[in-house]
Amino acid sequence: MHRASWPFIGIVLVLSLRPAPAIAQLLPFIPPVEAAIGARFQAPEIDWGPGHRGLDFAVGRGTRVRAIGPGVVTFAGVVASVRAVTIDHGEGLESTYSALDEVFVRAGQTVSEGTWIGLSGHAHLPHAIGLHLGMKLHDRYVDP
Repeated sequence: MHRASWPFIGIVLVLSLRPAPAIAQLLPFIPPVEAAIGARFQAPEIDWGPGHRGLDFAVGRGTRVRAIGPGVVTFAGVVASVRAVTIDHGEGLESTYSALDEVFVRAGQTVSEGTWIGLSGHAHLPHAIGLHLGMKLHDRYVDP
């Protein structure tokens, strides 16, 4: 290899060995509600396959739901007849809270850890009551 190429290769190696953003600085999050987990995360085998892409908390309808960490609300509204809130926590990490009976925040709003964002409604059958918390890291579902 020609000696003049070494400085360039050294720069590329240094940049490629740079550590990933410190997601751990955002952790630990607080729970969105004080309740037992009724259904756990179950990763799908393929992107559109069956699974459970979050946690369901066993809470009664109308329970106050809080932001698990600081961030910016990127969505607060209705999707497929279900009220939901999505918060961008930075570094590619997002949390989504559904199905809510009521939403207290709006898109673009900055929230702190513990900010009340809404009231719980129905999660999924067969549980039929509760709060679903989903989490994505760089647009891929991860276990909250």
